[in-house]
Amino acid sequence: MKRRIILCIVCAIAFCVLVSGCGKDGGAQTGNVETEDSEVKDYIVIETEYGNLYYPDQWTECVQIDQSTAGNALVVSFAAQINDVQYPLFKVTIGEGDGSKIGELTDSAGTKRDVYLQLEEIQEDPNLNDGEQNRLYAMQEDLNYLIDNLK
Repeated sequence: MKRRIILCIVCAIAFCVLVSGCGKDGGAQTGNVETEDSEVKDYIVIETEYGNLYYPDQWTECVQIDQSTAGNALVVSFAAQINDVQYPLFKVTIGEGDGSKIGELTDSAGTKRDVYLQLEEIQEDPNLNDGEQNRLYAMQEDLNYLIDNLK
C-alpha cells in the first residue's frame, strides 16, 4: 500500500514538472516592463529612418553603433569597444544589401524593406583576457535578439 502511495506521489510530481515546462516562452518577458512611475527597457532602441532596431541594453557601456548610407540602403554597424579598441561585430543593411537576408523592417509610413546581415569573424586577441574575449562572442551572438525583434 505504501508503494502505491509513493508511486502516485512520484507520478503526480513528474506530471507537474512536465506540465510546467510546456509554456511557449517559459514565462520570460522581453520588451518593456511598465511600472506606475516609469518604464524600464531591457533593450537599446536604434532609431533609423527605415524603422527601429533593438539590441540588448546590457551592452550599452561597450557597444558602438554607427549608421551610414550606401546607395539605396542604410548600413547599421555594431562594434564592441574594449580597452579603447574597437572590434567589429556585425553589420545590418536595410534596403538593398549584401549578406544573408534576415527579415524585414517596416518604417512609420508602413513601407517594408529587406534586412541583410554581414557577420564579422572574431579573432582571438592575446590582449584580451578570457572574460573580454567571451564578451565579444556574447555581443555578437545577441544579434539574434535584433533578428527576433524586427518589426
